[in-house]
Amino acid sequence: MKSRPLPFLDDFKNAAAEGAVLELKLRVLANKVPELRQFAHEKVLENVEKQICEHFSHQLAETEKPTLGRCRVLRNKILHCDFRVAREKLTELGGKVAPGNVKTVDVRDLTGAQKPEKAQRAIEIVEGSFAQ
Repeated sequence: MKSRPLPFLDDFKNAAAEGAVLELKLRVLANKVPELRQFAHEKVLENVEKQICEHFSHQLAETEKPTLGRCRVLRNKILHCDFRVAREKLTELGGKVAPGNVKTVDVRDLTGAQKPEKAQRAIEIVEGSFAQ
């Protein structure tokens, strides 16, 4: 059986890239500010974010600080494939969350011939053939 391309991979790649860009921007900003430079290479991104928020607190609206934190958490959840929590965080940020259309098909106790049959039923959205 030839493997099929996974249509959600491009969306995941794009989301992961945006998360990487967020981290890069935070670290570049910290590196540009002499008082924050020592934090630019902190292992934990949350520490970099906290220092940036503290340093720029007079320029940030009170609503911007928690938003930055939620963006970081969203990035972490996407990169670590914790999609349930990522969807919750995206909703908190005001994003519209569409169904991912990813299905889980339990084939553990099936024979070789039964596996593609069950997968086909999931593709056809036959109730009971998959979990979302």
